[in-house]
This record gives sequence, structure tokens and C-alpha cells, in this order.
Amino acid sequence: MSADDTLVEHGYTLCELGRYREALQALLPKLPALYGSNHERAAILAVHAHNRLKEHEAACRLATAALARHPGSDDLHASLGCALFNSHQYGRGLEEVRRAIALNPQYADHHYVEASMLATLNRHEAAEAAVLRALERSPNEARFHCLLGDRQRLVDLQPPRNPGGH
Repeated sequence: MSADDTLVEHGYTLCELGRYREALQALLPKLPALYGSNHERAAILAVHAHNRLKEHEAACRLATAALARHPGSDDLHASLGCALFNSHQYGRGLEEVRRAIALNPQYADHHYVEASMLATLNRHEAAEAAVLRALERSPNEARFHCLLGDRQRLVDLQPPRNPGGH
């Protein structure tokens, strides 16, 4: 394993432990010198860490810069979409996640992210369709079933459109 591989794995471990600031401190200084998949993976981790720390503008800047080097990265498009969505740029966030889906339509997580975004925007029918696409690709993923269940509870709690027949 190369030093670059070790750095990326260390960043991943720190993120898994919820130590996002430490992950950024480890990854960001060395990010410009990384190449290929190590750069892409480190950038995805750093964007994730920024998002978890609610530093959404920094996440957007980093993801945009990384996409200049890796324009075909579905994970970077999805990461940018999450950062934009969390910055209240809902349309642009959905657009980036849909780019990720177009680049890698078989990856269930991208459909799940789209479904979560749509559910947040109260677009329940579209959210249900997206989570069903996620389940087609990964039928045993519990969180997909949970989102579908949440969606059903939301529908059940909606007041009638015309209460009392008025």
C-alpha cells in the first residue's frame, strides 16, 4: 500500500469515527499532490467531512474544484449535490445528484439520496419512485425500506384535500 493509499484510508477511518475535523486536517494539505483515484477518493472524503461539519460552502468549493479534475466522477457529483442541497440550493443539488445517477444508474445510493431530497421537499410521489429505483438495485438495504416506510407514514398523515366535502 502506497503512502497516498494509507493517507486516504486514514481519512476514511477518521470520518467513520466521526472525527471530521481531524480528517480534514490530514487530507486537505496533501490533496493537491494526490493523483488519480487517490485524489478523487480524498476529495470525496473531505467534501463529506465539510458537509458533516455543516461547512457547506467549503464543501461546494472543494467538490467543484475536484470535479474539474474528475468530471466523470458520479460520487463527486453526488457529494456536490448534497452540499448544494444543504446550502438551500435545492434545484442545483437535485440536478447534481441526477448527474450522478446518469453517470452510474446502477448505484442505489444515488437514487436513495435523490429520494431523500425529494421527500424533504414534500415531493412524495417522486420520492417514492426514486426509493423504489434504489430498492430495485439493492433490495435488502434497510435504510431504503425505512425511507419508503417514512414516505408511507407521511402520506397517511396528510389531511384530506377536501375535508368535510367543502
